[in-house]
Amino acid sequence: MSLNNLLSLLPVSKTNNSELTEGYLLSEIESYFDKKINILPKTYVDFLIKIGKESFCLNYYYSLNKLELFRDSAERLTKNNIPQLHLDHNDFIFIMNEGYIFAYFKLNEGDDPAVYGFAEGVNQQNFEKLTASLSEFFERILKTDEDLFDNLFKSSDWPSHVYKRQQKNP
Repeated sequence: MSLNNLLSLLPVSKTNNSELTEGYLLSEIESYFDKKINILPKTYVDFLIKIGKESFCLNYYYSLNKLELFRDSAERLTKNNIPQLHLDHNDFIFIMNEGYIFAYFKLNEGDDPAVYGFAEGVNQQNFEKLTASLSEFFERILKTDEDLFDNLFKSSDWPSHVYKRQQKNP
């Protein structure tokens, strides 16, 4: 699915709130990335332009003003994992949930890369593939309001049952 259809996937209550559907100007994105926008997947740039400025999903952070915090937070989380997992320089953390879950894509995997995830406290053996593409990630979150991170908790008693209860009963 094309990201040109992103807004049509949002529930009506979210599209009526312009703060939840505000995107960045291309010049803002270029300025933030110091004109190195060509290293980013086209799907991600399209997302930022369409609705990337504010959070359309409760407790998910992805706006540009938060990005610089993500890498440090993600590295702290993975350092405490058993076994310790390592992000490489091509891993771009683009979304974080409450500081204990994050998702990333690889900058060297083209314009619509796969998305991988990590959750604190689960002791993942490796980074789990959440979706085959970035566009699929956005489509599934927007269209179904699905929590794509649930699969990360399947091998753990904590915080799976707590996490799912919180998501269903806000």
